[in-house]
Order: sequence, then structure tokens, then C-alpha cells
Amino acid sequence: MLCAYIDDAGNTGNNLSDVTQPIHYVGALVVPEEQWMGVASDLETIRKEARQCGYKGKVLEFHGTEVFQGRKGSGWDAVKLGDRLRLYESCLGILPARNLWILMGCCDKSKLAARYSTPEHPHAIAMWLCLERIAKYANSNGALTMMVADNCSEGVKGISRKVLADYRARGAPFGMTLDFSNLIDTIHFMNSAESAHIQLCDMALFSIRRFEATKDKKIQPLANAALARVRDRGTIPY
Repeated sequence: MLCAYIDDAGNTGNNLSDVTQPIHYVGALVVPEEQWMGVASDLETIRKEARQCGYKGKVLEFHGTEVFQGRKGSGWDAVKLGDRLRLYESCLGILPARNLWILMGCCDKSKLAARYSTPEHPHAIAMWLCLERIAKYANSNGALTMMVADNCSEGVKGISRKVLADYRARGAPFGMTLDFSNLIDTIHFMNSAESAHIQLCDMALFSIRRFEATKDKKIQPLANAALARVRDRGTIPY
């Protein structure tokens, strides 16, 4: 059994012209059942270390934006930058230590706007590509896979579930249709505060999105660590 923890980054809705977030990412962190408890334990250890470094919030969550930027009021603003970057690195270090992989679907929003007069929502495109990669990975491992995504707006939830339902009913929008029979049920949504695994996916995706959009050298080592664990990635339009 596998569990694919899904999150997105760079979501600007139907605004396809935001130059600060040109790519919409949907990523899945694939966790085998035998690694599930180990990942949660690893993050709990880092969570305790963060409190020792001065974290002040009541509920400590790992979100890339807050950890990297030390956003005021997040609890991370009380932690020094050097400690935040070290803790961030420790979180991403779980990926190779536990042999976890990231599967990604991406939508290039500017190319989408240039190519289509009535473009599909970027989340639908990126979700479709991500689901195909989850299915491919599940099939190659002969493993049933549960999909759990970060809680989001009802509109985005609806898009995600429709993409999956339409694929099962009619196949791929274009190209070869993959076998989705190893993907269990539907996409389940839960609050990231209740899932250390979704938080870890968020940390990886943020570092990739931030670096690829800004070329910020401060986050480059973190992005490189996350990119090293990307096993499969697709982008449309290309």
C-alpha cells in the first residue's frame, strides 16, 4: 500500500499573468506504508528541535512559506534565519533517508494563455498530469494507492475530483490513457495541521516553486534537495 500526499503551489486561479508565480504545481509525496510512522516520527523530532530554537506558536506546522520567510505571527518569526534554514534542510533530508519520491504535474500559465482562447483551469491540467504519474508509480510497484490532499477551497476540490472522475470515465484528455485501477476511491482532503506528510510535501513544493520563479540563491540548496527526489514530472503546455 502507498499513500500519495498531494499539495499544490503557485495557484493563482484563472489569473494566468502573475509573473511571480508563472507555474502551477501539483505534487504528490509518495509514502509506502512501512515508512509512514517513521516519517511522522522524524518530523516530530524536528518539531521538538524547532521549539528549542524559539518557535512560539501553539501548534507547530511546517509550511514552506512560513519556515523560509519567518512570517510575522506564524511562530516562526521567533526563530533565527540560520536555524529556520537548518530545520528546513532537516525536513527535506527525510526524503532520501526514507527513500521517498515526489511526482509532479505542472502547468505553464503564460503558454496556456498564449495558446488557448478559453484555457482550462491550470489546476485541472497540473492535477491530471500528477494523477497520471501517481498511477504510473503505483502500477510499477503493483501497489494500491490512497490519495490524500491538503484541504482547500470547494472550487479547487471540485476541480480535483472532476479530473479524476473524468479520467476514469473517458480516459486522458489527449495522449495515452493510463490504468488508474490501483488508485483507491477518490481524492480525500484533510487539514494539513493533521498530516505531517502533507506538510512535508508543502515544504518540498515551496522550495521548488520559489527557486524556479525567483532564482533566489538562499533557497537554491533546499530546492536542489527537493528536486533530487522528483522521480517524474510533466508540464503542459510545453
